[in-house]
Amino acid sequence: MLFSYFGANGNPTHVLVVNLDYTRAITTTVIGPEPIEVFNATSRIWSAASGGSRAQVSLLRGAGKLMRLAGLQE
Repeated sequence: MLFSYFGANGNPTHVLVVNLDYTRAITTTVIGPEPIEVFNATSRIWSAASGGSRAQVSLLRGAGKLMRLAGLQE
C-alpha cells in the first residue's frame, strides 16, 4: 500500500491510499486523529466513515481511495 498525505504547513488534512498490488484486492483500516470522510469518485460526494475516526476501505487491484478529516470545506 501507498499512503500519500496532503495538507498545509505540515498539517495533513487528506490522505490517498493506493493498493500497489495489481494481482489482488485488499481491505485495510485507516485511523485518523479525528472523524474521517471518504470521497466517492463516481458521485463526487464526501461521506462520513462509518467508524468515525476509523475508515475501513476495500481497494481493488491497483485502486485507491481519497480521504480527509471531517468538517473540511471542499
